[in-house]
Amino acid sequence: MVLSSETAATTPTFPLDDLTYDLVRLVHETSRDLSVLDLYLKDATAAGNRDVYELLLQMRHNEAEWIKRLQSHLERQLREYTPTFWSEPW
Repeated sequence: MVLSSETAATTPTFPLDDLTYDLVRLVHETSRDLSVLDLYLKDATAAGNRDVYELLLQMRHNEAEWIKRLQSHLERQLREYTPTFWSEPW
């Protein structure tokens, strides 16, 4: 697709590429999942259901591991990514 100068002038430039944005969102959403799991763990404790508690605890552990992995990829992505508009002189 060829953009005209008029179209190019009105096309917004975003500071994050899609992959970096996706990683940020995944870290955010997965972190929110941890908060929800904490509430469910309290409910399982209050209900005295050890099996459900253990299941939720394992889920929370897995989510925390995913966050660490996502953060690592995000850090690498941020180090390697240089937006084109930042490379222009001010």
